[in-house]
Amino acid sequence: MDSSLWKYFPISERVRLRANVDVFNVFNVQGLNVPGGDGIASLANSFGGFGLRLPQLQLTMRLEF
Repeated sequence: MDSSLWKYFPISERVRLRANVDVFNVFNVQGLNVPGGDGIASLANSFGGFGLRLPQLQLTMRLEF
């Protein structure tokens, strides 16, 4: 599941700035592991070393006029 949050900041009467935060894999559901060069999917390095795969964030800004 993905999620998105945005906020508008007025700059002038006709211009505004939109800031977005997009979060992918919100609930941290583990997917299938990508197999290595030998064709074997290993669990040893698939969780980032701490046992968790963190959600990905995307930050964007848009100037609208």
